Amino acid sequence: MPAITTPIGGFRVFYGTGRTYVVDNGTPLQPDTWYHVVGVYDGTLVHIYVNGLESPTPLPIDNGTGTTYVPNTNAPLRVGAGNPSGGASLFMPGWMAHVALYPDALSADAIWAHYDAATTNVAGYDAQILAEKPSGYWRFNGPSLPPDPTSVQVKVTNLGSWGTNANGTFHTGGLNTGVPGAPYHGFGTSNTACQFFGNSGSYIEIPAQPLVTDTLTITCWAMRSGNSDPWTMVYSHPSSLGLPDYGPSVPVTGIGFGNDPAGIYNNLILYYAGADANTGSYGWTPAPQIYVANQKWVFLAMTVSPEDSVLYINTQSTTNTPVTPYGTHDFSTCSSFIGKKLQYFGFNGNEVNAFNGTIDEVAIFDTALTSDQIAQIYAAAEVPPPTTTLTITRPDVSGNFSISGTVDPGLTVNLWKSTNLSLGTAGWTQVDTATADVAGAFSFSVATGADPRAYYRVK
Repeated sequence: MPAITTPIGGFRVFYGTGRTYVVDNGTPLQPDTWYHVVGVYDGTLVHIYVNGLESPTPLPIDNGTGTTYVPNTNAPLRVGAGNPSGGASLFMPGWMAHVALYPDALSADAIWAHYDAATTNVAGYDAQILAEKPSGYWRFNGPSLPPDPTSVQVKVTNLGSWGTNANGTFHTGGLNTGVPGAPYHGFGTSNTACQFFGNSGSYIEIPAQPLVTDTLTITCWAMRSGNSDPWTMVYSHPSSLGLPDYGPSVPVTGIGFGNDPAGIYNNLILYYAGADANTGSYGWTPAPQIYVANQKWVFLAMTVSPEDSVLYINTQSTTNTPVTPYGTHDFSTCSSFIGKKLQYFGFNGNEVNAFNGTIDEVAIFDTALTSDQIAQIYAAAEVPPPTTTLTITRPDVSGNFSISGTVDPGLTVNLWKSTNLSLGTAGWTQVDTATADVAGAFSFSVATGADPRAYYRVK
């Protein structure tokens, strides 16, 4: 039972996949007015009721589009916000009370009785709702909370050559500081980081800088904490701040993620917005995809030069060569952001584009570091070797067998073979390669044929 505080067109009942919905086409909703609204799916049709009356004509679940009902299996139920997965968005600008969820379709008579009871059976309203046996019923009848503390702006010190002009800022309540950072020996025993919550106010803002360059490097350490929106960013310098309510996606430069649902939007993307339209300004996605595991620290880096761009995760890298040389990027257009893509909402207002997790040791260079320099930065953290599990099946009558295992998601795994160990390194030949899937699984099928005794290793 919501109360609207800003004028809007009408209530909607969303269903299925994508942005499919049934909309109430009645009188536009008025501000500061309470409404009783009910959405019903009866197995065939989708209905919407406002103040006890159904409007409009119920629609079949596919509405001629071929869409089918798809239960939500990967995100929590949200009251007052939308988005079926990732961070919350589409926030409700008003009040709500007496929210109920039922395991079956209420009849039109039952819905009218609920609406009517708000004025004719005030004392027994709760009991009347509970008589229908809802799966969940939230009255929101708790005591008034004290006002939130006044938000305070906090400074984040820049240690680089941009100096104090590049100190970042955030407001208390948007994120946590002083949480445990990347835990490796190279960072010492008291390393701390910033924890971001994946919401609209969870970011660090860095003022615009007088740098125009066609070579750059960005490095950081990051750890995901569950799912985020699609198109989230760990570090971003956008071409504009976006719009306060919503706006189209804009070109950005930085390290972020895409919208691959296979990994719940944790596939890495390198974004670069150059001075002209054909510089890959909306980013490129490695093929095969590189996924970032949940609750695991990873080293992320990107380098850009006119000739190519390289995306790194830990010791793995992938390179993209543009059709035409990359143009320059101008850091003076607006602020940069750590933990978010834009200051405001993302594409069509449906995504906040904010990172849900912890970020540490962010650095920006005005030159494209070499692969050796990137490797030195990673090695300085003194990261232990990744944990690998291996399973080898018993060979069949032809001597064929399989090797499978798990590593970090998205990691490239190579199969090597040697028939003469006395030759040392020179005796090993790479015979196959695989990319670990979103769960970190990989496998090789080995056909020995008429080969003599051979030795295999996975690296």
